[in-house]
Amino acid sequence: MTFDELNRYILSLKLSERGASTGFIHRMTSLSKRKIAEFNKHASRTKYSQDWYLKDMRRIYCGKYFNDIYYQHKPAKFDDKQHECRYLIEVYDVFDQIIQDHEYTIERAEMLVKYLYTGILSQNKCRTCKNDFMTMNLSIETTCPTCKLYERFICEKCDVILPVDCYTVSGVHLCHQCSKDKRNFKNMKGQVKFITG
Repeated sequence: MTFDELNRYILSLKLSERGASTGFIHRMTSLSKRKIAEFNKHASRTKYSQDWYLKDMRRIYCGKYFNDIYYQHKPAKFDDKQHECRYLIEVYDVFDQIIQDHEYTIERAEMLVKYLYTGILSQNKCRTCKNDFMTMNLSIETTCPTCKLYERFICEKCDVILPVDCYTVSGVHLCHQCSKDKRNFKNMKGQVKFITG
């Protein structure tokens, strides 16, 4: 066994320990699937779907956090596939130590980075709390899941953070001052409702 083969074998073992499938290990290390299957018998194929990342709030924020760590120290260019693989393992280990009980395998984490890089998923800035959150590409969503959960909204006209009680016109939230201005009700169909906590 050459030194290069030994390195690839070690990387394969590390990927396997972190939940990677045989196909993913083969893609990252170029080690034959037959050799990988000898020590990676329990790894199942990950189903790639961007919907998985947006299914619940914890996945959204864990994914954003992993992506931030990944790009924080990412080199301008990787020397080779092994260099990229080693970097991915290092980032995943840091993420795994900081975030407890997450659902991300190293394979899902790497796929998330690709989805965000290619634009299949994107990061929008929440208008209320000003934090970034993951969403589908070309989504016009401007409120993050946390602000939605706790019903934190901003006035659609003046961008002030609204109190628990506010006016809504056909789903558009307005502060008390803007709700008094009749010009804000032009082209809005439906009744004005007063929302209280």
